Amino acid sequence: MRNLKSGDWWVVAGSSARGWPRGWWKKLIGDLQKKGVTVLVDSRGALMREAVAAGADWIKCNLAEAEETTGLKGVERCIPNLTGNGTTGVVVTLGKDGLAAEVNGTPFFIPARKVRVRDATGSGDVVTAALIYGEILNWPMEQTFKQAVEDGTLHVKATT
Repeated sequence: MRNLKSGDWWVVAGSSARGWPRGWWKKLIGDLQKKGVTVLVDSRGALMREAVAAGADWIKCNLAEAEETTGLKGVERCIPNLTGNGTTGVVVTLGKDGLAAEVNGTPFFIPARKVRVRDATGSGDVVTAALIYGEILNWPMEQTFKQAVEDGTLHVKATT
């Protein structure tokens, strides 16, 4: 944390270790945000719920993770329950259907083009990287999301 500075991004992705004390993630996220660091959490369950409560800047997950975290079915029901106080955006990847998001109250749906899937491993991480890249370059959100979906699609595409 000492090496992070205002304008940096801090990303928590994947499963977290068990046993962290309740409130630990919330304090860490708050401390990072006080330094001007943008926090993106890509997880599920207890960690995601704590990140939402802490108002992490960005929440990103796939639909199964969103449903597990909120206990609700359907992206349109999950997104409002993944928005914390201070959250800029929520992004939910939908696999072959693209992604749904809400940024500062504005909804987005970006469909994915149809491809033959070779291997989807890591495609969510590609979407996260493209989101951060677009944000750093100050692209319009729709452009960022379209690029994220296209990059994720290229990542899974089978070679012919």
